[in-house]
Amino acid sequence: MNSYIGYEKYLFHPFLSTLIGIILFLGLFGLGYFVIKFFLKINLNKYFILHSPLVGSNLIILFLFPLTSFQLLKGFVFFLVTIILLFFFLYFFVISKNLYKVFEREKSLLLIVTLYFLLCLAPITHADSLDYHVLSAINILINGSFSNELLPLHIKAEGAGEILIAIGFYLGSEQFGNLVQFGGLLSIIATFMHTRKTENNLFLFSVICTPCFVFFLTSPKPQLMQIA
Repeated sequence: MNSYIGYEKYLFHPFLSTLIGIILFLGLFGLGYFVIKFFLKINLNKYFILHSPLVGSNLIILFLFPLTSFQLLKGFVFFLVTIILLFFFLYFFVISKNLYKVFEREKSLLLIVTLYFLLCLAPITHADSLDYHVLSAINILINGSFSNELLPLHIKAEGAGEILIAIGFYLGSEQFGNLVQFGGLLSIIATFMHTRKTENNLFLFSVICTPCFVFFLTSPKPQLMQIA
């Protein structure tokens, strides 16, 4: 376990780390939208695009979780996932006009979402994230599997979300795990926007401005993705 201490050795310079994280996240966005539109055959309304990062994240987990469970997650798999996300990063710019339509008349919501996005670019500072979320991700990155050691006991709480953090570390990005959380927030917003009965966003704002979202979005804890 001592070899995992000092996780910053897996990261690039903060600027490059942030840039890579954003590219990976937009790749998730493009991947999720592609799956929704061409495979799930869902009749998209303008808000459904906000579910795209969540769909992309869970699609990657769907394939990588069994490999991790059976100790088969090798380096070339991380490389393959990287290539796929880079391809869909380019595809994101094709669909970005659809994303613009969501916030075209929602300037206040756009401001809140933008501030949350900037918040997600902060480095990891939460104690429990540094204690076992990061530790679990590095273990997956090094060994290609979940931990098979007895100690420390809390690392046994690792799960699918740590696989996504490991993908970020593979490319030297600290912020990718946070941005996956941000994708969960977008999905929650899309749900409220789709089901609201009036044009008033007051209830939505009261939900997404609660302090728990600040807590979730400043750390790569994967809970918000699953909540969404």
